[in-house]
Amino acid sequence: MSILDEELSKEFQQWKKQTRHNKNNNNNIKSAVFSIIKKWVPKWSQSDKNLLKNFLDEVINNNYLFDLFIDRTIQLIDRIKLDLGGDLLLLEKIERLYLTPSTIVPGSICFFGSLLLSLSEIGTVIRLDEVFSFTSLYMLLDHYLDHFDPKESDNLKNKKMMIEIITQLVTNPIRDETFFNSLGITNKFNFALVKAIGRQLKYLYIKHPEIFPYLRNAYYEEINSFQIQLISRFPFEKYYEVAKSKGGTTVQVIRSVLGLPFDQNGYDLGICIQIVDDIHDIKEDIEANINTIGTCVLDQDGYLDHLLFLLILKIDQLPDKYNLFKIFLIESAIISIVTADTFSPEIKKQLTEYFPIDETFQFEMFLFQGIISRIKFKNQIQESNSRIKSKDTL
Repeated sequence: MSILDEELSKEFQQWKKQTRHNKNNNNNIKSAVFSIIKKWVPKWSQSDKNLLKNFLDEVINNNYLFDLFIDRTIQLIDRIKLDLGGDLLLLEKIERLYLTPSTIVPGSICFFGSLLLSLSEIGTVIRLDEVFSFTSLYMLLDHYLDHFDPKESDNLKNKKMMIEIITQLVTNPIRDETFFNSLGITNKFNFALVKAIGRQLKYLYIKHPEIFPYLRNAYYEEINSFQIQLISRFPFEKYYEVAKSKGGTTVQVIRSVLGLPFDQNGYDLGICIQIVDDIHDIKEDIEANINTIGTCVLDQDGYLDHLLFLLILKIDQLPDKYNLFKIFLIESAIISIVTADTFSPEIKKQLTEYFPIDETFQFEMFLFQGIISRIKFKNQIQESNSRIKSKDTL
């Protein structure tokens, strides 16, 4: 029996004990997993699919919180542009980097996921400014900590240098212009991003210094996972520990941003989120030679079926206050399964009936297009207002 199967068996026994599911139809792992999916994911009719699409469209185009996220993202990018001066190539580069699906969609999910956590824990949405500041850090740092090609030596060398500088900022976020000028960063683009990261860290530290023990812990876990994920020789349990530490510490940071103390349930929620993310990103990780729990299981088993079973059992054991997260995480996992070739044909076929939307309906691309269209609309209004003011002054 592999380590994964041992972990899966242990999780199954824990699930049976916690949920008291001892009926005959739940006496094996697969039937238990499908009973969980049936409980949390409804069978969607075509009208349901249309309703979901219309709802998402309304949220993207009319919701106050979505406009808040978009406005703050525009402000974030515009502030970086000021540090870039009039270099048109760099201005285009910053827009390409932060107005693409790989950045803006995870950023929006981080922002709204944090708000959902606030609703789940407190019953209301609080600390919007702090939540966006953390979200902006996520988007800025993710560029260096996740998206790169380790085969390119210059890329890796540059990444290590930037990590050393960012580590100094995380250790002591109260920095002035003298510090940034003393770094000797000759790359204007990197210099602008470092200053942007420094601004967000300084803001959070001044507002809530109690956040930083959690933030530093999560940051060091990211660095540790970056080093481990470059190596493909580790066994399953090593990558599993990485997923647990990376996801768990991230949710703990968000809890601290919201003024909430450490909580094991929140840590477990983070583990589930990270495994869903690793399953979702497996194709990109394979192409970039990044090793995760997903790539490890795929290499060993040929399919991710048992990792899915482990994930579903862990999600179902989360407390009731996370029921909305349960639905979102299970549906996200199913979307990844039905649209990927990393699961056995049998599992894909059985899960297709629970797929919430058509295979052709790419949620992330729809989300991205909605955000970009809203940004363009706001920019057009801003330009129009500027022209009107210009005429008034003549």
